[in-house]
Parts: sequence; structure tokens; C-alpha cells
Amino acid sequence: YRFVGNIRKIFKSISSKLLPGHDPSFMIIGAQKAGTTSLHYYLDQHPKLAGSYPKELNYFSRDIFLGKDLNWYRKHFTSLTKPDAMFFESTPKYMNLEPVAQQIAKTYPNMKFIMILREPIARAYSGWNMYRSYSPKQIARKMSGSNGHTRNRVYKYLFDKRTAFPSFREVVDLELD
Repeated sequence: YRFVGNIRKIFKSISSKLLPGHDPSFMIIGAQKAGTTSLHYYLDQHPKLAGSYPKELNYFSRDIFLGKDLNWYRKHFTSLTKPDAMFFESTPKYMNLEPVAQQIAKTYPNMKFIMILREPIARAYSGWNMYRSYSPKQIARKMSGSNGHTRNRVYKYLFDKRTAFPSFREVVDLELD
């Protein structure tokens, strides 16, 4: 399975450089840890659907503000094996930012969305558990603001100037405050 997945990634990367890009037909948005990665993977298996590579483009929430243009975005929607496919991307955080909705509506006024939600407590616990499992290297990269990101307040709260990872209760109390 891992070998096939790596071959797919290489294939998608090469096709994005060689083929003309397309506009997406729909987007998957939703809560973190709610299943967007699984849905993206399953839909990408369909012969008439082609997911973006990478899955989370973040164009409307980050890259558009970093000087990337619509042609850059469209190059992420290509397929050598499915040229007539409906293309899509899956960026969960599009759901959370009002300027994102405005920009998508301006760029693609007829865009269709699949929104995935999850029971809030199970979702929050899953997110907390994911952060808790991060390696020191992952934490340092996120805290430094690398890859064009600004420092993330979640990482700052969970990791900055701490000797121990906060309990789930601490995180819930902070959110309630």
C-alpha cells in the first residue's frame, strides 16, 4: 500500500508540471480530525474524480496572500490517467475563515462543497491527541513559523515555554474561558 501511494504522489507531481491545470469542480471542507483525509483518498479512487496534490492546498487561506496566482492553484488539478475527471481539493480550514468564503465566492461563484463535521468532544480529543504525539522536530518547525506560516497560537499555547504537555482538561478550560 505504501509503495503504491508513493508512486501515486510521484505521478501526480510529474503531471502537475507537464499538463495544463483545471479549475476544481468541488471542495471538501470541514472540521479538523473529522475525516477529510479519508474522504479525499476514497473519492480520488473513483475513475471520474481526481483529488488535488497535495490534498490541502490552502490557497484561499494562505497562498493567495503569499503571491501565488490562480494559475499556480490550477496546476494542482491535473491527471494523466483521468483527463476528463471532476477535480477537487480538501482543505478543512476553509470552513473557519470568513475571508476564505468571500474569496472562493468571488473566484468560483458556483462552487459546490462537501462539509464534514464531527461530534465536537470526540473531535477535540482527537486533535489534542494528535498534537500530543508530535515529535520535538515537528513542534520546533511549527513553532518557528517555517513554510511561510505565521506562528500558530495553538502550538504556542501547547508547546511554548512548557515543560509538560497540557492535559485535555486544561485545554478545554482554556477554550471555555
